[in-house]
Amino acid sequence: MKDVLAKIDYDKKRRIINSAMKEFGEKGFDVASTNNIVKAAGISKGLLFHYFPTKKDLYDYVEDFTFTTMVTRMKETQDEWDSDLINRILQITKIKMGVISEYPDLYEFGVQMYSNKKIEDIMKLIDKYDMQLYTTVFSNGIDLSQFREGLDPELTRATIQRALEKKSEEMMNLYKAGQLDSMDKIVDEFTEYSKFLRTAFYK
Repeated sequence: MKDVLAKIDYDKKRRIINSAMKEFGEKGFDVASTNNIVKAAGISKGLLFHYFPTKKDLYDYVEDFTFTTMVTRMKETQDEWDSDLINRILQITKIKMGVISEYPDLYEFGVQMYSNKKIEDIMKLIDKYDMQLYTTVFSNGIDLSQFREGLDPELTRATIQRALEKKSEEMMNLYKAGQLDSMDKIVDEFTEYSKFLRTAFYK
């Protein structure tokens, strides 16, 4: 999708995207109001409709932006990824936190976005946005020999991944609720939890 906001002032572009993510994320597409979006973004409705003739055009743009931004940031650092699973997850988490610090409502919008899609639609999106990288980031190039002897390597990898994904979700919910006041604290708590998993599963 062409970036129709490519030439707009960065701060204004970010306000439009954040306002749309917040409105769509909290209320869903049908109930979301463009009046609320322009008010929160501090722009005129005429300007919004200059770039997005319909609410659907705006939603599609924000959805596209959500996918492409995260995948692009990951691709930019792919050559630096660690073969240690926990280190890799920490690297990707920091990338995600960096994006979310710019777009605080991206997480909630992403949850809402996925909740309204069938599995076949999600698979189409994976193909459309070249998200094979995203879906294999915690399996490709991981050194499974670091895990304790006697543990099934793939089961251990999947267990660690699920545990840290759950912890990340928990931290994001606390951040959204105002119980964590910075992304740095999320990363710090996430890092401490990863040390426990390393003790439990690594040699």
